[in-house]
Amino acid sequence: MSQAGTATVFDRSRLAQQVKTQRRARGWSQRQLGRYAGVHAVTISKLESQKLPGVIFDTVVRLANVLDLDLNGFMPPKEAMAAPDRAA
Repeated sequence: MSQAGTATVFDRSRLAQQVKTQRRARGWSQRQLGRYAGVHAVTISKLESQKLPGVIFDTVVRLANVLDLDLNGFMPPKEAMAAPDRAA
């Protein structure tokens, strides 16, 4: 669980790596990506360096749309998301 009390629903490390790789492949600065995605460049910097404690899903969607990333690639396997058995 995260500090906000919600489970992590995507792989932030993989997201950070893919955002950085795809941004660089396009020759964009963090500032340019931020303008295209409507996300502050500081947020992109912290995400790429994995110094951002949490990422708002809307931010993930915006970045994925601009960079043409498949969000399914950042989701954990279904088994990892299954609720634990609650035997009484």
